[in-house]
Amino acid sequence: MPTLHLVYLDRDHLSDPVFLNTLAQTFAKVPPAQRTPMVLVHGSGEKVERTLEADGRLVERTDAGTLPVTDPADRQLVERAVRETNKQILSALADEVVPAVGIQGTDRGVLRRTDDGGLTTGPLGWVEALLSQHVLPVMSTLAPPQANQSTAEEAAPAQVLQALAKGWSDRYAPVLTFIQRADWSAVPDGLSADALDASAYSEPAVVRSCLHAAPIRLTRLEALLNGDSASQTPVGE
Repeated sequence: MPTLHLVYLDRDHLSDPVFLNTLAQTFAKVPPAQRTPMVLVHGSGEKVERTLEADGRLVERTDAGTLPVTDPADRQLVERAVRETNKQILSALADEVVPAVGIQGTDRGVLRRTDDGGLTTGPLGWVEALLSQHVLPVMSTLAPPQANQSTAEEAAPAQVLQALAKGWSDRYAPVLTFIQRADWSAVPDGLSADALDASAYSEPAVVRSCLHAAPIRLTRLEALLNGDSASQTPVGE
């Protein structure tokens, strides 16, 4: 089966004003037909936190990476932040003429709620059609609301990545891919999840939560796109 990289863009990278331009320029250097199929996955970034703080509310993210907001106005604010982040990524890619399409997790049933409040995937064929046309899907972690809510919510990134990996496992060999810190050196022989800390990656808890969902790679974006496996770090138990 062909490999499919599910590339999670963490909050630290999304908050770096230079990163999105670098990401787009790096993609532009590799012809789409030569890239391994991949999907970019992202949450709200730090913008929504700054917005809440500016309004006098201090909200800290949970270990799962979500904002514990219950007020309807705050939930709408988080949803808007996720959508705006998606547009920012697409704008950077468009500036470098990288073919990409923005997708919310709520679009066309990509993510669905299970009876116990978990996440699964709906039909993914239309996303696969984009991949076959060498279009880069940029997917948010916006998920359908829980049973007692009416507003879509930002789901935990690990939960989304696990659902996508499982949803594609019969047609692709998913690899969960995380962009390492720029000043960290790869460990080609691999690294245990317990040894992974914030010096290598800004959200180690997300990586550890995905440990049994699919193979995990910690990498620089350039190494991912040019297939330099020696500059990628496998993460395991």
